[in-house]
Amino acid sequence: MQVRFGLRLAILAMVMLAGNVSAAANEDRTALDWLQAMVNATQQLNYEGQFVYEHSRGLTTMSIAHAYQDGQVRERLVYLDGPHREVIRYGRKVMCVTPKNEVIRFDHQGSPIPFSQAFQKNLSKIASLYSLQQDGHDRVANRSAVVINVLPNDQHRYGYRLWLDQDTALLLKSVLLDNKGKLLERLQFTSLQTGKPIAEERLVSSLSDENTVEQIISTQSVNEQSKTQQSWRVSWVPDGFELSRHDERKHSGYGMTVASLMFSDGLSAFSVFVEQGDERSAAQQALSRRGAMTAISRMLKYKKGIFLVTVVGEVPEKTAEKIAVSVQSALNKP
Repeated sequence: MQVRFGLRLAILAMVMLAGNVSAAANEDRTALDWLQAMVNATQQLNYEGQFVYEHSRGLTTMSIAHAYQDGQVRERLVYLDGPHREVIRYGRKVMCVTPKNEVIRFDHQGSPIPFSQAFQKNLSKIASLYSLQQDGHDRVANRSAVVINVLPNDQHRYGYRLWLDQDTALLLKSVLLDNKGKLLERLQFTSLQTGKPIAEERLVSSLSDENTVEQIISTQSVNEQSKTQQSWRVSWVPDGFELSRHDERKHSGYGMTVASLMFSDGLSAFSVFVEQGDERSAAQQALSRRGAMTAISRMLKYKKGIFLVTVVGEVPEKTAEKIAVSVQSALNKP
């Protein structure tokens, strides 16, 4: 009896010691360490659950299954409100099943699924552009969470308040705030399981293949001569934003060449689109907001015609307007 009791005490002591070591390791993590761990977890951890997405136009409930297999990310997102819609991802390939049961396939560098690409992988610049603060502990979806504040150092970007799983660093909840502290978007798990294998049927569409219409969205790069004639540049962007991608492609759907420039500061991102327009483009000049997403369009008149410039991204309205006004042709002056 004494031997068994002594063994139980030894085991209990080892468990408590392991817990203390783990807790100490977590306490030693900086806010930036937590963010890096979060990026790794959202890619390489198996998880599935349900979450809500709240923005200025309402609330949407979704379920997600995420698996990391053979170095590839596989995901399935199901909208639980309204028409049945699903998004399936396998690596860079994404398939969207629309309300009309049409399947749209396309290449995608990131992911349309909110929790899987919450932050860019490049976190090296963030500390100079944002103030990173640990702000205690909380509980989300019945899991212990570490709270991290990511506050901008200027008025050209938004701030975040993040709840990361204490054990895995997975993002459990994200609140995006404007410069006045107003909530713009909220993503929050309501139920979650992690670390278990994801069954194959959880990663493929549940919709019937009968009467399914498949569309393949393809783009064709314009030739070098056309690219030279359609070069654009953005003469002003907020400090820290860098050009991460520049394409000029002819869309097969309507044959029009659209130039796109994507900028990121490692956390937030916006895109600039330039396309041929006409006098009716003046009527298309508009400003719209959906949660943190701002979209603004303006007409530009150049010697070679009229163009429509659209800025879309996670930046305040005044910042988007300033970016749009700064777009210029790289070859011609207005």
